[in-house]
Amino acid sequence: MANLIVVCGASGVGKSTFSRWLSKQLSCRLLSVDSVKELIYEFSGFNNKEEKTRLKNVSFKLFYLLLKEYRNLSDTVIIEYPFGDKHIERIKAVYSDVDDKIVTVRFECDIKTSYERAVQRDKTDDTRSITHWALKYPLDEGYKALGGKISYTVYKECIESQGTLNFCVGSLVNVDANHLNNINYEDILKDIAKNLTKEGN
Repeated sequence: MANLIVVCGASGVGKSTFSRWLSKQLSCRLLSVDSVKELIYEFSGFNNKEEKTRLKNVSFKLFYLLLKEYRNLSDTVIIEYPFGDKHIERIKAVYSDVDDKIVTVRFECDIKTSYERAVQRDKTDDTRSITHWALKYPLDEGYKALGGKISYTVYKECIESQGTLNFCVGSLVNVDANHLNNINYEDILKDIAKNLTKEGN
């Protein structure tokens, strides 16, 4: 039997911060799609949107290979990303044993609010890799780094069409992320524990 905790939701809703906290509380492995993407982007570099898209697809392949290994090495694994519909069957394929337990923790927030937080984060968070929003890496001198930013309209269409807002595998724990300071991590942890122990998950 293996447990998988899927932390999902749009950008800027607090997924990464919560996932790191949860990993420490449970003393378990955390696998972030963004971390894998950063590794591939920074190692390979890219010159345009098409090259970046190909590397993104390579990142997903590596992510799921790592997830298979993590599943065999650990009782509980946490994965974190704005997952969409196309990931549901891929996750189920890894956690396919009848006794496996999957809990989705979905951070929910007004789309406009999440977009504004994501934009602000990318402006102020020096720890976040520029490869997430650049259209070329490494950056040439004089390159307009912000050229990779997307508009709110494109952002909204993207997360809605990909199924990010309604994503769920296994049982579901909803988190209201409209006000980050009001999120109670301990309560979420209790809900996760209940879902991992109940029958029929």
